[in-house]
Amino acid sequence: MTHDDRLIDLTRRKLLIGAGAIGLASAGAGLGTSALFNDRESFEDNVITAGTLDLLVHYDSEYNGAPAENLAPTPSGVVDGEPGLFYTLDDVKPGDSGWFQFCFELTTNPAYLWVCTEQTDDSENGQNEPEEAAEGTDTDGLGELDDEILVDVYYAEENGTPIAGGELASGVTLAGALAAFAGGKALNADAVDAVPGDQTPYPPSSEPGVVTGPCIRFDWELPAAVGNEVQSDTLAFAIDFHAVQSRNTDGTDNPCTDESGGDSGSGDGGSQQPAPPQTDFEDEDDAGWQLFGDATTADAQVVSSGGNPGAYLEGVDTATGGIWYFDAPASFLGDQSAFAGGSLAYDLQQSPDGTLVRDDIVLEGAGTTLVYRYDSVADFPDVTPDWSEYDIPLDPSAGWTVGSSSGSAATPTEIASVLGDLTALRIRGEFVNGSDTGGLDNPRFVAP
Repeated sequence: MTHDDRLIDLTRRKLLIGAGAIGLASAGAGLGTSALFNDRESFEDNVITAGTLDLLVHYDSEYNGAPAENLAPTPSGVVDGEPGLFYTLDDVKPGDSGWFQFCFELTTNPAYLWVCTEQTDDSENGQNEPEEAAEGTDTDGLGELDDEILVDVYYAEENGTPIAGGELASGVTLAGALAAFAGGKALNADAVDAVPGDQTPYPPSSEPGVVTGPCIRFDWELPAAVGNEVQSDTLAFAIDFHAVQSRNTDGTDNPCTDESGGDSGSGDGGSQQPAPPQTDFEDEDDAGWQLFGDATTADAQVVSSGGNPGAYLEGVDTATGGIWYFDAPASFLGDQSAFAGGSLAYDLQQSPDGTLVRDDIVLEGAGTTLVYRYDSVADFPDVTPDWSEYDIPLDPSAGWTVGSSSGSAATPTEIASVLGDLTALRIRGEFVNGSDTGGLDNPRFVAP
């Protein structure tokens, strides 16, 4: 992002959102023919370019309960030709909060709307003495602000009232939310979180100046409990909105990626997908996998034969009372949002045959915990030497829940947010209350 020295002081904490680059590309209707329209509205590097199919984005923002008029030239308004940062926050402190909201005016045709994001800055900006004491010496130059700001994302009325059932993500980190939307998020005129192909297109506005369909709103907070580790950090990101004519399309084409033929906007959706993390243990190396919980030791051992096939990872437990898990290494953590809508696959075995029901997979990230349980004891792994092969969808169809097995059903956005800022991935290895062994082979993410 191009920084304006008048607005940005890199020695202070800040949350930045840029407004810019409305790029619109369309093909008009000729006599007896009609081509698909597409449109893009982008909030990024202070550059706006208007096109022919008119998607206008109405936006508004607040900071600490007051209009953010002192923070940027245009903290509220309509994006349709005027550039400028609309939300620039300097000296953000623990306990601060705010919100920003986008509503849509659409002319001529109904359209599928998409939102894409790109994090453009995440800087430590050096460390003063209190910050270094709080977090230790910085080694990567990356700030912690995006991991400490918590956001709720939801559909809202134009006046900001939340729409019942319209939650997209609740209490996730800003880093997780940005990662969830980076590859493109389909918006739904029915104001319910939906996967591409299941969303309803936004209808055209009834007249100029009137918004259509639900708005999307971001409420954010830097909790008061956050300490000195965020001092001087800088965070900046861009938001793009795309509209694609709904006639003769099914809503699955993602304009945030090059594959759909649309403009990729400011996000990185057009970049090559990363290779899925996977481990087969064939080099007889544990690849960083460990054991978590009440196993005899945190160190798993690689067994050279008897896997599915070849070598596999074994956990041994001589304790009674707790549950142990296979704990994924760093290569499976971080931003794995590309696999939202895909699956987590792995092979398991157990010995002896157990029937203890507990959480079978735990995902932690973006300030949220997601858990998954097999449907029944019949789905528990086979007893050694046999193997059971699993392919667990990373979408709501699998039955992921938030916080615990009795928590609310996870939305597609919550799953993508957690995957986008993943800090722990654990697969249960113990199914009995007592001494046992368990085996893991071929853990891997599978792209959608």
